Amino acid sequence: MGNQPSGRTKVMALPPPDAKLHDLATDPVIMADLRKLLSNRSIAGAYGPLLLAAIEEHVGATPQPVAMVQRRPAPSTEWSGGLSKLRAFAAAPVASFEALHATYGDLFYIESVWTSDKIAGVAGPTLVAAFEDHMDACRLARSVPSGVTHLLGPVLATLNGPSYKARWTNLASAFAPGHQFEPVVQRLFRDELAAAHAAGRTFSFTVLAQHLVLKLLLSLLLGVTASSQLELANVQHWIDTMVAALPRSTVAPHNDALQAKEQLLATLLQPALLASRRRVDAKAPVACVLDNLVLKNDLSDDVILLELLHALYTGAGPLAALLANTISASHAYPAVWAKLVADTRAHKQQSPGAWKFGRAFAKEIQRFYRVGSGLRFARATSDITFAVNDVVYTVPKHTVVVAGIDATHKHAASWSAPADFIPNRFLDDAESTKNALHLFQLGGVSDALPTMVLESWLLAVADYTWFLTPGQETSLDKASVTSPLPVGKLIASHMERRVGVSAIPDASALVRLPTTDEYAALIAVANEQLLTRDPRLDFWTHQMYKLVLIKLSRWTRPEAAKALTIPATMGPVDKMTLAQTNIQVPLDDEDWPNQPWIEIKFANAIRDYAPFIDNFDENWLPGEDKERYVMRFYAHIWPRIQVHWNDRYSDRALELMAFNGLGQHMLQKLPTTHSDGSYYTIATNFMQALDVRKGYAKYGADVFFDDKCKVTKIVRGNITYRPDDAEWEYVKMCFRGSLQTKVTAIDHLLLIHSTIANHVTVVHREQLPPTHPLRRLLKPFTFRSAAINYGAGRALFWPQGMLQRAIALTTRGMKQAWDIGLGSFGYETFPALVERQQIDTTTLPLHEDGIDYWHIVSRFVSSYLDLYYAADAEVTADASVVAFWTMLDATLPFALPPLSLKSLHEFVTYFIFMVSSMHNHVGAIAEYVSDPAFCPSAWVEGELAGRPGTSVRLALIMIITGFDQPQITEDFSHVMLDDAAKCVARAFTTDVKAQIPVVNRRNATRVQSFQSFNPSTMEMAVGI
Repeated sequence: MGNQPSGRTKVMALPPPDAKLHDLATDPVIMADLRKLLSNRSIAGAYGPLLLAAIEEHVGATPQPVAMVQRRPAPSTEWSGGLSKLRAFAAAPVASFEALHATYGDLFYIESVWTSDKIAGVAGPTLVAAFEDHMDACRLARSVPSGVTHLLGPVLATLNGPSYKARWTNLASAFAPGHQFEPVVQRLFRDELAAAHAAGRTFSFTVLAQHLVLKLLLSLLLGVTASSQLELANVQHWIDTMVAALPRSTVAPHNDALQAKEQLLATLLQPALLASRRRVDAKAPVACVLDNLVLKNDLSDDVILLELLHALYTGAGPLAALLANTISASHAYPAVWAKLVADTRAHKQQSPGAWKFGRAFAKEIQRFYRVGSGLRFARATSDITFAVNDVVYTVPKHTVVVAGIDATHKHAASWSAPADFIPNRFLDDAESTKNALHLFQLGGVSDALPTMVLESWLLAVADYTWFLTPGQETSLDKASVTSPLPVGKLIASHMERRVGVSAIPDASALVRLPTTDEYAALIAVANEQLLTRDPRLDFWTHQMYKLVLIKLSRWTRPEAAKALTIPATMGPVDKMTLAQTNIQVPLDDEDWPNQPWIEIKFANAIRDYAPFIDNFDENWLPGEDKERYVMRFYAHIWPRIQVHWNDRYSDRALELMAFNGLGQHMLQKLPTTHSDGSYYTIATNFMQALDVRKGYAKYGADVFFDDKCKVTKIVRGNITYRPDDAEWEYVKMCFRGSLQTKVTAIDHLLLIHSTIANHVTVVHREQLPPTHPLRRLLKPFTFRSAAINYGAGRALFWPQGMLQRAIALTTRGMKQAWDIGLGSFGYETFPALVERQQIDTTTLPLHEDGIDYWHIVSRFVSSYLDLYYAADAEVTADASVVAFWTMLDATLPFALPPLSLKSLHEFVTYFIFMVSSMHNHVGAIAEYVSDPAFCPSAWVEGELAGRPGTSVRLALIMIITGFDQPQITEDFSHVMLDDAAKCVARAFTTDVKAQIPVVNRRNATRVQSFQSFNPSTMEMAVGI
């Protein structure tokens, strides 16, 4: 293609004497003439093109298109690129390739007079096929940076020639998707999608795909079954670390990559190899690729481990992207997806010729949503040629040749409408055979295994419907070169099984969420604990978090035998009035020193002066694990978990919460059955009246259940919602959040702490002498009540305090809550509560365990009082008891019955029961608040989770109310007056210990464990 001298000679005008080179080079007319002149060898000779290149690079002029060196006639360079382009290509090869290909076509060439480096780019089916032919003939050798080669070791991707062919042959047979692999894949997808459906929650398809692919690769490659989220998360962490460090390892392996490699080999691959050898020695069926390699025994252990490690970290991301982007396609091309669903159903009904479209769909996914490396790099070991339109071009030896796979998949001259998603193109034999579709290869050898995985996923996911959250960004994240995923992470809800698709029995048993201990271990491995200021949390949250950590670091669990002191004084105690109430709490505690003055001043200062602004700009990241975010701060100090909830968001979970969990004490039989079968209810709709801060949703919703304990409807405000309604998931969360907030603020804080425990603590200190038997009986069950209630008064009741910052109420709304609560409290023994609830079609664990514990406490109180009082007259003749009863009746928000031996016995039983077991039920609820989507304390209308700030602050309340205290099973007999009383106290301790195995046996057969009335989890008083 050499330029021939023109028959006509154009005379160039001489430039001005003072003209600068830059001025000349930026004049398009002059540069056009210069290019013609310097490109003409008969005039400028061999140095003309070099001089032109130097001028262009020096002044930054735009180079002209490259014509590759022609094989015939003799090679002659007509064009040279530039050092800047070589540098740009090295820094961003994918973007540079796309730009150069768009400008210069399927064949381009970059070189510079300033360096010996040269790059040639090829694209399109014909040229990429020629590239592969050169690779097979060893005219091209794989080009891997030296640092990466050192990091990877002698894996297939670094080999050439006979070594490559031998290794490829060994690996290809081992990676072949045998019949034993497909059932494993299909079963995993079936179970995981059934679990996602059973969970009934909002979730990210992207995160789900990443989770599934990792589980799958561990199983298919290594025969490893990950038993917990922690195991998967640890592996994912080290894979992510290695992938992120690879670009920084071009010159030398990055330390992060070396550490990740070492961890994966030591903790995952080497144990898997040992297990595989045991299986092979036992002649067990081949379970994975590793078993195939061990059985063949053609490769050394070191090579096997390196190859499988390479397959793992280069396969996890791309495979997950393929699975996730099937959901992208379903959203972007609903008509095409509908055709896939129909084809899948026909295939499952064994219709002849069915699912051809499904296989075509899988191919189009791989063409349209590129995964893996979109470029292949090699270096010419000799001069090589590429032919374009019957013209043969030569690429010189040592040139780096880059094949554009993605450009080939979108090649306009080869594919009809390449920018469109058209699976039918693969049903057209003419189009599908003439074009080069480069399927993703796992381990660099197997495209059949990823294809089988993708097709199995399509068969499974087509059984379901879902909604993608409106407004999320569905375009692909350009920052991810090998595994492009939607920016919005494909957040979905309302996942339902299609009509006619058979259900999996007991799918709820498949739902599995990480425990707190697993989160703690995971976060420790990933080093995610808060080290620097999180921009989503305000100043108050950061400072209070630090203060709580300091307090916790100094905390030692008090033991009853040592910390529970003998009463020494009687008389008026100094008090403070709780904000917006008439409740007075003591300023000092009989058993506990006052909080350090400096801590009180600091906490009060940040309460009163730290900004209290609801920042609604800060929200969750797409697909973010919200519970993991909260646990970053607290997993290492999280309170005891009573029951781990795997199922949290489904209708079944709502039923468990009502009949086996936190809502049991609020469950009530309706006066009459509703026409829709509603038989029971839990009412929180009264909370609609509470004033909330601007931007937050209103609290309150009433939930209804039929006589079989199945949810029928939820009434929020004056609107009724049913399970088929689009808003159902949201109103369920509104109820769960309202229930938790009501239980925390009113039942726990206001009733048990500030009313029952507080008033008994105050009155028994002011009216009963230190040696009075009633004082000694009540004493153990008031331990630290004054200290904690004084702290709660400053931190929780006070405006701008911890509680208000964690919930949505205004200061007026908090007063409304206190007024409603105090106005609704009544004196009700536990047997009376059971009778009032009228639960007659099932047995509540609350009732079953609660009645047992009530009787244990009742026997204890009766036996104790019988030591000192034989009849009513002896009680009413005791001036101290009369004074105690009179003052208590005057201060409690509900009336007490006339004083008698029976009423005294009943009230003391009620008091001990409330501050121990019922306090455990409504106060030890850490499992309900760690997940912002389970039972949030505040939320924005329409959103399916609390925001980060309120979620972290609610968790902070759980921390400060979770410091370990003396247990109900501890011996407190030293407080008693005499030996007879000590014996009664010890008998009580024996009885509560004997109740533990009774509850444990019941829990073993319950659909959900219930631990609130298990003495093994119960504390002696409201000490925290």
